[in-house]
Amino acid sequence: MTFAQEIILLFTRFPEPGKSKTRLIPELGAAGAADLQRAMTLSISKTLRELSTNHRLHTEIHYTGGNKEKMQKWLGDSFIYQKQYEGGLGLRMFKAMRSHLGSYSSIMLTGSDCPAVDTTLLQNGLAALRENDIVLGPAFDGGYYLIGISGNIAEKDLKFLFTDINWGTADVLRQTIEKIQRLQLRYHLLKKLHDIDTPEDLRYFRHCSSA
Repeated sequence: MTFAQEIILLFTRFPEPGKSKTRLIPELGAAGAADLQRAMTLSISKTLRELSTNHRLHTEIHYTGGNKEKMQKWLGDSFIYQKQYEGGLGLRMFKAMRSHLGSYSSIMLTGSDCPAVDTTLLQNGLAALRENDIVLGPAFDGGYYLIGISGNIAEKDLKFLFTDINWGTADVLRQTIEKIQRLQLRYHLLKKLHDIDTPEDLRYFRHCSSA
């Protein structure tokens, strides 16, 4: 069997009212926040589907909420579905990426909260990983919307990148870059983009409402 050299993992949530985009419920209501989650996930899944038609690329959707049958019925058969691992965000991300070490030349993980992520940006990220150990997509809130790693990175170094990070704060990107520099790894930053997490972020939401 011939394996793809690159894989993209999408972290998302099944859109259930009251459990999706909870910080936006005061602005949009529970159903409206879930609808936004649905639209943004549909947008990035469409982007991944388009990208994989032109690349020897594997894609996996790592989800919370719902179940595999609901996810497959919703987003189709183009993807492999994997329930997210237990634990905090850093541990879940580490375990998801660790599971593919040694199997792919590049492993990229992104979320569904950044509707500006398109095929060109993902292609740029994959290209950067051919010459760097790490690629990051910085977000204006101080976090990142994407992280990619070379498939031959040491497991202990990968774990270090996701340990002792103040997740959900404006320090995430800075702390991650400091760790990369301590490990003396090569890294590349992609275009800075806006996540859609708070009512103030809604003005950056554009195309995926029609997805």
